[in-house]
Amino acid sequence: GQTQCYLGSDELESQLKCRDRERCEAPSNSATNASSSSSAVSLLGGSRSGGPEEHVRCVNGVCLDGLCYCNDGFGGRSCDIPDENECKFRPCDVFAHCTNTMGSYYCSCFPGYDGDGMRCQDINECEIPSLRALCSDNSECVNLPGHFVCKCKPGYQQSGLSQSSLTGAPIGNATVQCTDIDECSLANTCGKGALCENLPGSYRCACPPGFTGDPTVECIDMDECRNNPCGIGAQCTNIPGGYRCSCAAGHERNPAAPAS
Repeated sequence: GQTQCYLGSDELESQLKCRDRERCEAPSNSATNASSSSSAVSLLGGSRSGGPEEHVRCVNGVCLDGLCYCNDGFGGRSCDIPDENECKFRPCDVFAHCTNTMGSYYCSCFPGYDGDGMRCQDINECEIPSLRALCSDNSECVNLPGHFVCKCKPGYQQSGLSQSSLTGAPIGNATVQCTDIDECSLANTCGKGALCENLPGSYRCACPPGFTGDPTVECIDMDECRNNPCGIGAQCTNIPGGYRCSCAAGHERNPAAPAS
């Protein structure tokens, strides 16, 4: 006899039942009595000319594009065998395909998952050296349900990529290249009056000499004259980032005094 179909899946429509084409033939409503009689023989598997081509009749289903699509509760090449489609009860794991077979079924985990189909768990691709090695320098592997991505580390960005017109986010993969972000070229990276130094993957803010405060907020001038840095009898004048010592009118600098 003819081999019955064992492939079938609610989720995988491309593998539904038989894959052999031109095995059934849909009846035509406009056929004449003579042609109907001839078609009936063909539908039932016979051939008036005795040729090798055979067609089956979908007993409990419908013929579409040469394939029998069976009604619920039937299976087989011509939908003539009682068969419960267990997949309609969703017996498999939520991350698995259910494939109905004659008298049974089987489950298979989705790509990126491992298990027997009844229970599937995510595969951590970042723990597989060959996959983790796909991520470029200055990027890190991030495991996600069913797959993984390579993400640039903080302070780095994907280079040579276009941006989404909707979100402005980079389009591409971090496996290409991650380059350092020059944070100092961005506005307001450091506080007012502070100096910005770019570092690999980071940056540093510092107040210039003669200034004090939080460099991430604001650097303010330090009043050095508070500490009386000038010599005896000299006048101290605070200037931005420093100070100046000068002698009062009618006085001259003591050569023995330290220079300032």
